[in-house]
Amino acid sequence: MTVESVILNTLAAAASRLALLFRGSLTYRLTAAAMGKLKDFFDESVIWRAVKSNEKTSRLFEESLFFNMLQWSADKLVSAARKTLFLSYTAYKTSIAGMLLDRLSENLALLTGFFILVQSVTPYYLWHNHYTVFMVLAVAFLYLVRAAGDRRYGLDFRKIDFAMLLFAASIVLAAVTSLMPAGSLRVLVFNIVLFLFVFIVVNLITKKEELGILVYFITASVAVTSLYGIWQYMNHIPVDPLLVDINFGGGVGRVFSTMGNPNDFATFLLLTIPFLGAAFFNAKNFAARAIILALAALATANLALTYTRAAWIGFAAAAFIYVLLKDRRLLPLFLLLGAAFVPFMPKSVATRLASMGRDTSSRYRINIWLGSLRMLKDYWISGIGLGPEPFRKLFGAYTSVQLPVHSHMLYLEIWLEAGIAAIASFIWFMAGIIKKGFLHVFKSGDEYLKNIIIAGMASLTGLLVAGLTDYVWFYPRAMNMFWIVAAVVLAALNLAGRREGCV
Repeated sequence: MTVESVILNTLAAAASRLALLFRGSLTYRLTAAAMGKLKDFFDESVIWRAVKSNEKTSRLFEESLFFNMLQWSADKLVSAARKTLFLSYTAYKTSIAGMLLDRLSENLALLTGFFILVQSVTPYYLWHNHYTVFMVLAVAFLYLVRAAGDRRYGLDFRKIDFAMLLFAASIVLAAVTSLMPAGSLRVLVFNIVLFLFVFIVVNLITKKEELGILVYFITASVAVTSLYGIWQYMNHIPVDPLLVDINFGGGVGRVFSTMGNPNDFATFLLLTIPFLGAAFFNAKNFAARAIILALAALATANLALTYTRAAWIGFAAAAFIYVLLKDRRLLPLFLLLGAAFVPFMPKSVATRLASMGRDTSSRYRINIWLGSLRMLKDYWISGIGLGPEPFRKLFGAYTSVQLPVHSHMLYLEIWLEAGIAAIASFIWFMAGIIKKGFLHVFKSGDEYLKNIIIAGMASLTGLLVAGLTDYVWFYPRAMNMFWIVAAVVLAALNLAGRREGCV
């Protein structure tokens, strides 16, 4: 018997013994009865009936003139690329440039994963947002090369959510009608590039193996940034008075890894840590799972050391959703372990949580919210325009606090910048993804895809919760990762739907 087998058998026996003892306890019986009642209530609730209801919007969208115009334009673009390749086929196939483009386009999933890694691990002082634009345009061009040479690939708008298209349209309109058009148009370019990235990825990914490549590059990104974060902590990063109230924060250091700001790094970790769970459950051997488990512990430690309270709360919500979707029977144990952890919480973490609402950061944020709500009363329909420039220009008329560059709340900022259509379509988009994710998890027979969808649901839920008290899109690379996760989730849902005969 190998060492690996001995370890596995020992762990399995210990886990079985622990589970047996727990299931025989009064605590388990009480919590199981409560969860059973809650499940019965949920199964009969309006919310669950809405989740299970048939999706009619997508069918109506596909029959609309708007969809037909979009799809016609995309088909014409692919057709033009194919005609160009046909007319220059011999020269293309025999040239070094043609052979290189073919090789790159054939390995585009790998290159897309490499883009995710590069944008994550590049130190903040070496990164420029233009790099995102260049990388996405390169991916889009290579995909067009692939579609030109392989008729199995195309540009299909049915693979992305209708609400996302509405959100994209509202963002374009907000830039056009902005109070400061020049600044908003620069932000619009960045947004359009991210929308394009999602569109390309959902059309590119046609196999589970390709989706797995993206997930493993996400886990590699977590590994590198977390190791760097621990290195920073071990080298005693001095506290930045602008990021921590020393009176309440105890002078703690805050790791920021490659991101340049601990809040940015916390958002990145919140979005990516759940995918370590997908990698763990999809791994095929003990050694890989042990490494991934160690990385998860390292990444979670980094999240704690960012001292970003919104991300901590978001992570708790993400963990709850992960357990709920993976195995609802473990919810009582999850809640008990969470309660049991409270007395052992590190003092610095407890102090940081206890300072909510009392430190300068919290009071400052509340004042910003109040001023933002006053501004929203005047601009709730159309918004003020994309980016920080319109906000800085107007906010002084609505508050006396030091002028910020955003409202410190995701939903409030989207509404302020782009109006009622943007916030409505964004909530619709998120609700639609979560609905589809729940349905596929509960009826899908493919464990590999199910694990990725669960990770995506946890990731997005954590981000949405954190967004209640922070503008998590202010930092461009955090926003990048949000749309990367959205692309991975949509691609997984498309694959799961195709395997189930739903699309």
